[in-house]
Amino acid sequence: MARQLTEHPDWIPTITEGDSWFAFPGLLWRRNIIGHLQRTFDARMAMLLMSHNGDTVAEIMSGSQKRKLRYALQHRFGFRILLFSAGGNDIVDAMPKILAKKCRGVGWRDCIREEAVADALGDIRRGYQSLLRMRDRHNPGCHIFTHAYDFPTVNGEPIRIFGKTVSKPPITRVFKQKGFTSKSDQRKIVRHVLGEFHDMLYELRMDAENPFTVVDTRGTLHPSHWQDEMHPSDRGFGLVARRIGRAILRHYPGSLSRRKLDRY
Repeated sequence: MARQLTEHPDWIPTITEGDSWFAFPGLLWRRNIIGHLQRTFDARMAMLLMSHNGDTVAEIMSGSQKRKLRYALQHRFGFRILLFSAGGNDIVDAMPKILAKKCRGVGWRDCIREEAVADALGDIRRGYQSLLRMRDRHNPGCHIFTHAYDFPTVNGEPIRIFGKTVSKPPITRVFKQKGFTSKSDQRKIVRHVLGEFHDMLYELRMDAENPFTVVDTRGTLHPSHWQDEMHPSDRGFGLVARRIGRAILRHYPGSLSRRKLDRY
């Protein structure tokens, strides 16, 4: 980080914090969002990488992770951007509580426990509010960019890292437990819950006192752009990174290659 700024003093000091959409390991054959911003779109951003696979908002905004993030915001580097990716794992963890058991003759909408959705989103909201308060206190000029994920294809594919299975398909598992076999119902449930997540982020953006951009990445990906139920393919990550990159470029001209973003 310090070396990057020494070699490129005009680069933008940037924190990246979040989950596997920023940290998924794959080297050159499957870059995550940050990898695409750095290498595919030539980011002129000196990045402090703090993301970890599987992180939830609650984990990031508590204990040692929160302390490290607070320290980074206070650092003499004067970070100007915070890229933040979190909430997806929180939602998946809450799915068993969100869904009631499917009964014959009952539509998918009536099987969603709205109070459980509200509880899950309330926890996520409080984590984001804590993040915004911490930024406002220690580095109010730091622009936070987050995103709304996309609607995953419930394809039953396990999560693999370097070809090794590390997790069974988490969304399929919940749908099977609850008796939802209709692909149409599965898609509608996923869209409903992620729509509520986006709306919650949008409300926070409207109330934020300092720069907070929510990039609506929903609808970016085709089913073929998903590698498993939680993560896009390399191409999919690139498409999401392009949308986030365009949002960054609007606020920080020259931070990324406009030509490469347009051509991807």
